[in-house]
Amino acid sequence: MSVNRAYGLTAEVNNKIAANYDKGLESELRSWISSTVGEPVTGDFQEALKSGVILCKLANKLAPGSIRKINTSKLPFSLMENIEAFLNVCAQNFKLSQHELFMTVDLWENKNMTQVLTTLAALRRSATGVLSASSKPGNQVFAPDYSEPAAPASRPAASRPAAAPAASAGPKFCPNCGTATNGAKFCSNCGNKL
Repeated sequence: MSVNRAYGLTAEVNNKIAANYDKGLESELRSWISSTVGEPVTGDFQEALKSGVILCKLANKLAPGSIRKINTSKLPFSLMENIEAFLNVCAQNFKLSQHELFMTVDLWENKNMTQVLTTLAALRRSATGVLSASSKPGNQVFAPDYSEPAAPASRPAASRPAAAPAASAGPKFCPNCGTATNGAKFCSNCGNKL
């Protein structure tokens, strides 16, 4: 993974991000994307994904028809629209949280490929859960079911266990390096946007 030339604090942050880059995870995700889309993802990973075309094809394989138009022009804004469309599918169809999603510039400008891996790994995890649930007999829904299961009819209401008290919001941690964030917008350790 190549990182854009930078100096001072920016170079330090870029070096920390690059040090956290997991080539093994990249290889796993490259294989998963290739097998899902049905075409190889070759060459530099960032360059292969930069146009957003492969990402849109991946989204359409996982959630058919979710991206109606894939831009193939060479204009940067059109290609960045592909990336945005992919990120929207990740958030809306697969319920990835904001801290799991990369920003368009992370991929387009090769700013934070570690976060791109985080998004793709979270998507694979979410999509695998959705696909395995939809493959069960009688369950043809291609979206996670977040509703609470109904209580068994033979069990009286009084014998149901009491609901657990709501967990208090504990400290938040950077998804990139695990550092406690204390409500900051950027990680003090790796610079990742939270």
